[in-house]
This record gives sequence, C-alpha cells and structure tokens, in this order.
Amino acid sequence: MAAVALLLGITRVASASTTSSNTGYVRLAHLSPNTPAVDVYLYSFGDPSAELVLHHVTYGTVSSYQVLAAGEYTVAMRAAGAAASTKPVLSASLTVAPGGAYTVAGLGPESG
Repeated sequence: MAAVALLLGITRVASASTTSSNTGYVRLAHLSPNTPAVDVYLYSFGDPSAELVLHHVTYGTVSSYQVLAAGEYTVAMRAAGAAASTKPVLSASLTVAPGGAYTVAGLGPESG
C-alpha cells in the first residue's frame, strides 16, 4: 500500500487549563488526499490493547478531542478493515502532557 509515504504530524495545538492535572486531549485526522481509508489505533506505551480505535477513517476526517491520561502513546494506521494484528502502514509516538491538546494527522499526498 502506497500510504507508507504518508507523513504523521504531531502538533501541540493548545493548552487546556480546565483539564485535570493528569490528563490531556488528542484528536486524530486523515488529511492525505487520494489516500485510501485507514483504521487508526491509539495505544498507551506498554499496553497491547488499543485505548481508542477509529474505523474506516477517510480523507478530511478529524475526530473530536479524546481525554487521555498524560503519558506516552503510539498511534498506528492500518488499511481500513485490516486485522488489528496487521503491521501498520505507519506509526508514530507522542507524549501527552498534562493540559496539552494535540492533533495527530496523516498528511501529504499518497504518493509523496
């Protein structure tokens, strides 16, 4: 699948002062034109169970912010409908700081 060329951007976009001192916010987005739909998995480091799964995420989709415990996470994108055990077409890690708000997005054209 050519989606391997996708870039995964992690951007701290805001600071939410109303959140608990132990939580932050993460939203997931598919912003790669002409790239097929993906399933997006969010894992807490050291835990093989997905904390969040979004199925069949198509271009232009941006999820709502999800409240997460501050800590280390991995985001994995797989072809839509692929088994959760399938190797991701791309993955990245991020640190959620207390009060932080982040957008994790697949960016760029499929070919690039």
